[in-house]
Amino acid sequence: MKTLVLSIALLASSTAAHAIACGPYSIYSIQSQTDRVLVGLYTRAYVAPNSGPIPIWKSLGSWSSPNTKRFLETMEFGLRSGFGTIWLLYDDPYVCNSDEYATQPVAVRLSLTPGIPP
Repeated sequence: MKTLVLSIALLASSTAAHAIACGPYSIYSIQSQTDRVLVGLYTRAYVAPNSGPIPIWKSLGSWSSPNTKRFLETMEFGLRSGFGTIWLLYDDPYVCNSDEYATQPVAVRLSLTPGIPP
């Protein structure tokens, strides 16, 4: 029994350890579609000297997911307030600084570290 509890605890901690934090991003647009919500973000990665921020699009989730509306409220507040946003995702490997329309975040977080201003 002790081994079973220890195994479950190790599995749970290893799953949480694989979450990838992407960002901070600056939100520049929110697009609502019939099946999902997309968020337009600016990223700092791979920015050459004297070039502007790179715009990317990420899926916030499908309307059938119960978390999408809560995540949307967070993104709307971030858009209005100018806070940066950090996305937590479980897909490994995940490329943070590219367009992604299929993978949904497991959490979104506002950050006092601003993203790149538009």
